[in-house]
This record gives sequence, C-alpha cells and structure tokens, in this order.
Amino acid sequence: MTQQPSRLAFFLLVLLANPLAFAAGSPDKHPAPVETAAGFEFRVADVFKIAGTGTVVVGQVQSGRVTTGSPACIDGIDGPRVIAGIEQFNRILTSVAAGANAGLLFQDVDADAVAIGASVRSCE
Repeated sequence: MTQQPSRLAFFLLVLLANPLAFAAGSPDKHPAPVETAAGFEFRVADVFKIAGTGTVVVGQVQSGRVTTGSPACIDGIDGPRVIAGIEQFNRILTSVAAGANAGLLFQDVDADAVAIGASVRSCE
C-alpha cells in the first residue's frame, strides 16, 4: 500500500505546529488511562484543517482503543463520523490505545465545529 505524500505530511505539520499540545501536565489534570472494551474516549488538544485532506484533531486517547474506520461521535456535531486515518509521530497506524497521543483524520468534519477540549467518543 503506497502512502500519499499529503497524508504523511499533514500529521507532521500538526505535530510540528503545536509541540506543546502533548506537553506533560500535572497528574491531577491527566488521570491515568483506562483500557475498556466498551469503546473509547479521545480528548481534543488542537484542531487543524488540511486542504484536500480533511480535519485533523490532535490529542490523547483517555480510555479504550481507537481504530481506523470506526464511527465516532464528536461533541457539538450531530451524527457519527468515520475516522479516516490515525497517525502518531509520523507513523500511520490502524489503532491506538489509552494513553497514546495521536492525530485523528476526519474527512467530513468542519474544523470550526470542533472545539479544543471536546471529546471524541465511540458511538454506541
């Protein structure tokens, strides 16, 4: 499977544009990650619109496991959206687990509709 240069470049842009998004905070602000079988929760630290690719939300998986192709519900947006891609520090992945920092690509989400601090959850 060949990688499109734009997909690879957009996550690099995201991580280089906001390196403090993944800075370690106090233990009180970031509870220990919890692995659950029921679904996932992802906390948004930053949002980027990549022309021709989609919207990338950057943050940390709070609980569960996020997988490419799974439906996700985003705070403030009606209906489920499909996670089109996951990247973690220039590696394209099919899934990430609790505690991981990553970027999630959504192709049908307006970047202005996603707020920093919003939750992305599994739709159940």
